Amino acid sequence: MNEETIRKLNAINRRFYAERADEFNQTRERAWRGWDVLFDRIGSRLKAEPRVLDLGCGNGRFARFLAKRGVRFTYVGVDASVLALEHARPRLAELEAVELFEHDFITGREPLPDALASSTFDLVVLFGVLHHVPGRALRSRLLTEVSGRVTSGGVLAYTTWRFDQFPRFVKKLVPWEDYLGLSSEALDVRALELSDHIMTWGVPAAYRYCHAASEEESETLRRELPLRWVESFLGDDDLNRYDWLQRD
Repeated sequence: MNEETIRKLNAINRRFYAERADEFNQTRERAWRGWDVLFDRIGSRLKAEPRVLDLGCGNGRFARFLAKRGVRFTYVGVDASVLALEHARPRLAELEAVELFEHDFITGREPLPDALASSTFDLVVLFGVLHHVPGRALRSRLLTEVSGRVTSGGVLAYTTWRFDQFPRFVKKLVPWEDYLGLSSEALDVRALELSDHIMTWGVPAAYRYCHAASEEESETLRRELPLRWVESFLGDDDLNRYDWLQRD
């Protein structure tokens, strides 16, 4: 996928999260059930007080999940949405050792802001992120680069959203031609990849770019990473595929 298309798809989502931040935040209070499953499996492998990177952290609910699990940790959250971070700050105010950064890791030069240029982490997570990253090569590069930030014995965990397997989400998909007819976007649909979609959200409808990763793509992504793959499983009523890998 070319850089212009990446930029335009990312702009669709940046606009969505700017316009619907408050409404979207209200629907993102609860922890995912899959996080309990994941942490039951990785918790004993982590250091006693892990340093955590939450890429695409939104309102910081994964940090709140860790706190409720009784984990002592330091936390770095990164998100492109300044409004999401505004929701995160009061929610995490009671936690110690929390840092939040606004940074666009899709169109930015690096996946992390300059302040974290040399930082490493015991746990790196990307939850509800990859379906918003345009282009297979960029998804692979992002995961590979953050894999390089995982400490010895540390864990990388991420999800891919399986929305294309569920009728309630499929019915929200809009043909690209219809969307472009409603918007001022000048997007070349020939530059899109297979399973790149526009999905409606809320009333009145707002639009998000979402990619549905196939099983083949998911397998290829994890095989390309410089970490030891440990496990994949379906969680959250099979909505998400979880993959987690470890650095030996």
